[in-house]
Amino acid sequence: MTEVKRCARCVMDDRSDSFIRFDENGVCNYCTDALRQREGWYFPNEEGARKIEQMIQMLKKEGQGKKYDCLMGLSGGLDSSYLAYLGAAKWGLRIAAVHIDDGFDTEISKSNIRRLCEKANIELITITPDAKQFNALTKAYMKAGVPNLAVPQDNVLFAFLYKFARENKIKYFLSGSNYALECILQKGNTWWAYDLTNIRDIHKKNPSINWNSFHPSGMRWISVSWVRSPCAL
Repeated sequence: MTEVKRCARCVMDDRSDSFIRFDENGVCNYCTDALRQREGWYFPNEEGARKIEQMIQMLKKEGQGKKYDCLMGLSGGLDSSYLAYLGAAKWGLRIAAVHIDDGFDTEISKSNIRRLCEKANIELITITPDAKQFNALTKAYMKAGVPNLAVPQDNVLFAFLYKFARENKIKYFLSGSNYALECILQKGNTWWAYDLTNIRDIHKKNPSINWNSFHPSGMRWISVSWVRSPCAL
């Protein structure tokens, strides 16, 4: 029986993850990658406070003469909700927040999102994908056995974000995450949401799904053909 090798720094081992690698000190690639990236991402100190203040001033300057200072996606989870609160209530930014209601939202989650935006004076825009097409595509991803089932929703979100940003001349997008707790994700447990080859292959295997238009946006390819017109709450 092959001996299990475990990271000298964390609990990861090569039995549960075939992508893991170890350096000469027995530390896994996930730890070494996170520690290397931390230098440019994680500032839980006075330096971080200065960077935030610089960012706020830049966003407000860029937003002069415009309706919004910035744009953000609002899932209703902890990270995006806290960032929305900080951005609007604490930093005084004029935020347009976009939420995707894919048909699986609970009533309490919808209520929480609306209350947050009302209290913080955030304009909430809710996008509702075509239910038949969205559910068919989600089912196709489940049948494909791929690790990232959020690809359909991610593409709906970013398709609208890029479109809205262009129409309103918004240059900046706020994104909330917790680097301290979420800087490591096993390589086999996710996949890049904008892999056009992967998306088209799944569509090819499910030709009944009306998803026949892709539009480039920067470095990403965003699917937009099956997004219905947005409605502002």
